[in-house]
Amino acid sequence: AAVFILVYPIGIPCMYFVILYRRREWINPILPDTQKRAIMKKCPSDVELALAIRDGNKNLAPLTFLFASYEPEFWCWEVFVCIDRLIATNVDVILASTPLLRPFFLMAQALLNVKIYSYYDPYIEDSDDLFAEVAQWNILLITIFALLFQVGAISPSSGMGLFLIVL
Repeated sequence: AAVFILVYPIGIPCMYFVILYRRREWINPILPDTQKRAIMKKCPSDVELALAIRDGNKNLAPLTFLFASYEPEFWCWEVFVCIDRLIATNVDVILASTPLLRPFFLMAQALLNVKIYSYYDPYIEDSDDLFAEVAQWNILLITIFALLFQVGAISPSSGMGLFLIVL
């Protein structure tokens, strides 16, 4: 049973990376006209062409859940998302011996994610990029309020619980 504890946290991201890495040429194809790869920030029309080429490749059909939402240049973004979620949900285990460090670690991770998501804009749709960034800001705010509750700066009866539910 202990072996399977490592299968998901290590095995799944590694498997995703290997699967995506082997097919990265298909996921992020070289465009026939320019002989270059499409980059959304440089030429959005090239990305549309790359997506059409990618969507036309029937060999990728079983794997589209790993990359369909992302621009071709971010073919391995799902691996980042998977690792990020694992870290965020397992920080209690990772930092079991230092409970006071947990909220600060989560806050640093949330701040880093805000920067990463706002800088790279990995999603095809701009609305998805905006939604992802807002979600990262939301995680950061919840972490800040959790820290404030933990240190006693805000009492649970102050109405902040309702605010966090709305948030």
